Parts: sequence; C-alpha cells; structure tokens
Amino acid sequence: MNQPAETAAAGAGDLIASVIIPARDEETTIAGCLQALAQQTLGPERMEVIVVASGHDRTAEVAAAESSGRFGRFEVIRLSEGNKNAALRAGCRRARAPVMI
Repeated sequence: MNQPAETAAAGAGDLIASVIIPARDEETTIAGCLQALAQQTLGPERMEVIVVASGHDRTAEVAAAESSGRFGRFEVIRLSEGNKNAALRAGCRRARAPVMI
C-alpha cells in the first residue's frame, strides 16, 4: 500500500521538474543519488523529488533524512509490494511539475 510522506519548500508553480526515483533496498546508495541531484544546475529548489521505496531496508528513512529541506518538494512513497513499473506509476501519479524525469 502507498504511504506518502512529503515536505515542501516551494509551491507547485515554482517547480520545473519532477524526478521520480524507484528504489528497492537502496539504503546504501540513495543518499549519494540525492546529493548528486541537489548539485544539478537546475537548482534543487526548482525540483520535486519523489522516492518510491520498496523492500526491507531503511531506504525511505535514509532518503527522508538526506533530503530534509533540500528540494522544492520532496516525498517518499512506500510500496509494500510491486516492481519498478508500479513504482514509476505511483511516482507519476503524485508528480506536480510540468516535466517528469
């Protein structure tokens, strides 16, 4: 089941791109991915980042801690089961920016 948790620093109109990250058991790599996103020239305040986490590790918690206040909008969706396609669909349904990556 989807369990979204989000933080917002900007309104949806300020966002340029939604970055959807399907993540299954990525506890050890998700922080580096989010750090790299925050360094993009677009500017993290203009990005919405949606991490769709599944699996049995702490991916969702690590992602939330790493991204607190860093992006224009950040959300973690937890899937109890599913695959990459299900994760991408869940992320796309929650995306607010005009461009999805």
